[in-house]
Amino acid sequence: MKTAVEIYYSNSCPHCPPAKELVERVCAALETERPGEVELKEYDVNSPEGAARVRGYGIVGTPAVIVKGPALAGGFLLDAINEATLRKAVATASGREGEKEKKKGFWESLFGG
Repeated sequence: MKTAVEIYYSNSCPHCPPAKELVERVCAALETERPGEVELKEYDVNSPEGAARVRGYGIVGTPAVIVKGPALAGGFLLDAINEATLRKAVATASGREGEKEKKKGFWESLFGG
C-alpha cells in the first residue's frame, strides 16, 4: 500500500499556493528517492468531492495536509506544513521512521564510533 499525502486547498486562500508548491516539491523528491511509495492527492475544498472530504475529516481551514499509510490505522492531520514535518509524517506512515538511526547504528557497530 502506498503512503497517501492529501492536500486540501482553496483558490481564495493566500496561504494555499505556497503550501501546495511545497507539498508537490517534497512528494516529487520522495517519488525520486523511493519510486512508487508516495501518492499525492489534491482536493479543492470548494469542489463537491473536496467539500465532502473536509466535512468527513472535520477540517475547518486551509491549507490542510493529511498523511495516511500502511503503518497507521488512521492518518496524520499536519498542523505545520514544512518539509521536515511532511517527510517525518510520510516516514512514520510508511513504517520507515527511525530508518536512518538503524543504519547509523549498524555502521557504527562495524567500525566503532
